[in-house]
Amino acid sequence: MTGVEFSSSLVEVARYNLRDYPDIIVLHPDAVNYSFPAKYVVLFMYNPFDATVMSRMMESVRSQALEGYVIYLNPQHEKEIEEAGAVQLAKGSNFSLWEL
Repeated sequence: MTGVEFSSSLVEVARYNLRDYPDIIVLHPDAVNYSFPAKYVVLFMYNPFDATVMSRMMESVRSQALEGYVIYLNPQHEKEIEEAGAVQLAKGSNFSLWEL
């Protein structure tokens, strides 16, 4: 499992918290320019971006022809996910689930 976090201080906190789990790594790239190492992904996001960055990140996901799901908590920018071609599978009061 790979975590991607833009904030260097949160990367360090996550790495410390996950120190007993060697199969989980936390990287510090720009999510918009991140090249996913696998074609099948599950993206878990807690409202991480403004609309502009979400749109750019989802375009990157689309251009990599990734398959999988987006689990989006506290969703504020669902339109940008839909515009990238994802299909909404479920929606609750504080989450949405999308298929890429």
